[in-house]
Amino acid sequence: MELYFRTKTVRRHYSTPKANERIMNKIFESCFGSGKYEEETVENQLVVEILAKTDKEKVAECQAKYNISDEKVQEFQKSFTMLDKDGNEKLDTSEVGNAMHFWGENPTIYEIQALIKQFDHDGNGTIEFPEYLVMMVHRQMESDTEKKCTISFSHFDSNKSGYITLEDTKKGLEEQSLACSDQQLTEITTIVEKNADGDLKYSQVVKLLRKKGILTLKDGI
Repeated sequence: MELYFRTKTVRRHYSTPKANERIMNKIFESCFGSGKYEEETVENQLVVEILAKTDKEKVAECQAKYNISDEKVQEFQKSFTMLDKDGNEKLDTSEVGNAMHFWGENPTIYEIQALIKQFDHDGNGTIEFPEYLVMMVHRQMESDTEKKCTISFSHFDSNKSGYITLEDTKKGLEEQSLACSDQQLTEITTIVEKNADGDLKYSQVVKLLRKKGILTLKDGI
């Protein structure tokens, strides 16, 4: 059952602190039941009201913002349910980690926590479905950006082997106006898979460019 919370507009009255306390006691009692008004209690209640926006409303906002169809929402809901092993309608660190593994990534615990922090709008340390929906939309946009970047690098792959030289990698970065420092490129070349000639697997280069923040969503737009 969905609960809807309404806040009451309170006009300011410039009176004594005691009078203000009496006024707030009355408001507190009428809004939240009997009991003595405490500022911290009311602040906590207001936070609850902010968070009480229904999942349905949050999903609708996401659909409107990113132009997501109902069918796509249902697809994401199915994948969310599959990841939610304990059925508590929240994804914890291990469950978000499983999602990242499905994306072909091998994340560290720090990377998982960073992802949760990025999309955990209510700050409870887990990912609920509306947050998961936003996360997946962003992930899809990142995937599209990666594909465009990979296609750009593939122009240097004349024999379609999936590998290009370091020099061609640098040219590809320049053509796409991606600011990758020599140090960052060295780090990337140390990690990615290489063939017998020492050429770089550029699909892995692209993923590392994104993870390092060199390739961003705006680069795919």
